[in-house]
Amino acid sequence: MTAFDRYVGIAYSGAQTPMASLKGLRVYLADGAAPAAEMLPPPSPRKYWTRCEEGNLILYSATNLLVYHDGK
Repeated sequence: MTAFDRYVGIAYSGAQTPMASLKGLRVYLADGAAPAAEMLPPPSPRKYWTRCEEGNLILYSATNLLVYHDGK
């Protein structure tokens, strides 16, 4: 048993608008005791995650969630 249902790790570098598709924004997810894996951004015309999409993932992901955000 783990302390949290889901773990999200965010690696972020860049300083654009919240809706900008950022190559330096990566999201990793681990469910329970499973190893973390990089998540692809949601389907959209953009190639990379935006900070708004990242925020929605965190907001709507789970109630028992631990988030680590590594911003530069």
